[in-house]
Amino acid sequence: MAPRNMYYNSINSDDASDVELNISEETAFLLVKGKKFLGMQLECSRALISSLFFFLILILTSSFHLPLGPTSTSNANSNSVKPVTIPRKLGSCPLTFINKDKSSASRIDFRGNDTRDDFGMKKDENLVLCDSFDASEGLRKDIWMPEKSLFGEGNGGFAYYTPDNVEVKDGQLSIFPGLFSDLPPIKTAAGTFSAEDLMTGNCKPFPECATFDISDQNCTYDGFSGCTRIGTPLVTLNPVTSGRITTRDTFHMLYGRLEARVKLPAGDWLWPAFWMAPANPTIYDHWPDSGEFDLLESKGNDPKTYGRSGGGRNLYSSCIHYAGNSWWKTRSMVSATDILNICRNGTVPVEDCDWSLDFFTIGLFWSPERMYAYALRDNNVAGVDFEEEVIIWDVNASTGFGPYDYPMGSKIPPLYNEVGETSLNDNPDVYRSVSPNKNAPFDQPFYIIIDLSVGGEINGCPNPGYWGPDAIWCTHQDSNNPVSSRTAFWNTRDIWYPTWEHAQKEGRGGYTIDWVKAWQ
Repeated sequence: MAPRNMYYNSINSDDASDVELNISEETAFLLVKGKKFLGMQLECSRALISSLFFFLILILTSSFHLPLGPTSTSNANSNSVKPVTIPRKLGSCPLTFINKDKSSASRIDFRGNDTRDDFGMKKDENLVLCDSFDASEGLRKDIWMPEKSLFGEGNGGFAYYTPDNVEVKDGQLSIFPGLFSDLPPIKTAAGTFSAEDLMTGNCKPFPECATFDISDQNCTYDGFSGCTRIGTPLVTLNPVTSGRITTRDTFHMLYGRLEARVKLPAGDWLWPAFWMAPANPTIYDHWPDSGEFDLLESKGNDPKTYGRSGGGRNLYSSCIHYAGNSWWKTRSMVSATDILNICRNGTVPVEDCDWSLDFFTIGLFWSPERMYAYALRDNNVAGVDFEEEVIIWDVNASTGFGPYDYPMGSKIPPLYNEVGETSLNDNPDVYRSVSPNKNAPFDQPFYIIIDLSVGGEINGCPNPGYWGPDAIWCTHQDSNNPVSSRTAFWNTRDIWYPTWEHAQKEGRGGYTIDWVKAWQ
């Protein structure tokens, strides 16, 4: 595999050191502190190091870091040199065991090369997790736990998570959305009823006939009525089905590098995500105080149809959460036109480019001193193929985290949205009374979550947060006969469901993962 270089999508001026120079065997890069982005790339191939000090490429770009819109990403080197597609899927991951005790000191015993020749730039990092979804038994239960719950997460999502919507086939993991009404007849205490009648409460005797109880069917989360709900005409059950898998009980990670090769789904109101949550979610009090890594969140919507939703499947966002409304500090958005080869080389017109068209690699580097998220982009300079890390956000973890770090403090609207009623949020040195580590709350083990959510009430109508004012469960409410957001969403299925069916026919209907790897 060709060496990897680093390219900055955005740098926060408060996070970059005055001058940081690191010239390695494969890569040299220079970070220069500035109000906006200033970057230089120095790319050296190992074959030329002995005869030539370095090959210099100068990039001068200025971009605004807009938390609520796409960050401008410069196509360094792409104007003069056509990108070269580097072969993917460099073999399977035949693990013989996984990190059962969830200790970062443990190592997975795998048959293969752990020198990062396949992906990555640090030769001293050991591969500790690897799944290329080639197992004959399907989803590996020693790595992944499929969720089964009606809980819509903190976002009030509309999906009923079930293992039936998670499929491993042909070396890939896919999560597909579906309709609750397509489930087979459901047995209740009052008899067996169609899924749609139970979901909408169109049955008798009520409420026994409309009570959906999965508490004795391996329900994985019972909070917020996650295992038992009653469907009514005004407040239906979750109208759609989807999937979610985690490593909560199998693999925890403290520091290292995490990467995944993914392809996102097309379809209105789909919400694919790849993120990490703390193994002990209350170690620093409730969410978001204990931290969260969001490597990727996106929308399945066509951006041409719902322009006020803050983008669609042409963009994905990444950020971290901690005490206070801290996503404002790191939240950045990446455009498919800047990463996907088929868009950069003109195969797909820029206006039609989105993340459902091809696979791409996302990553997180995490140490006590520094954390950054990135996407890999193929490139070629002077005949040398390499993958550059397009850095999405980059923070100096050693300076600490808290609600007053950026910008102007969490008490100022709209920054107060993530401030909980805890003592942490009133303390400028928010974590020092709890932990001696400067990088708290990111000084503890986290686990991986991959899910495909659908819709979500979040802040309620008329502007339900993440989805913006175009949210169809808000725009199609009858003011004279208001119903719940779930019911309104179900009532508009003739509008959004055809987009799911169309995407499925084109092979873009599922959230697909090619592989997941972690190094420490």
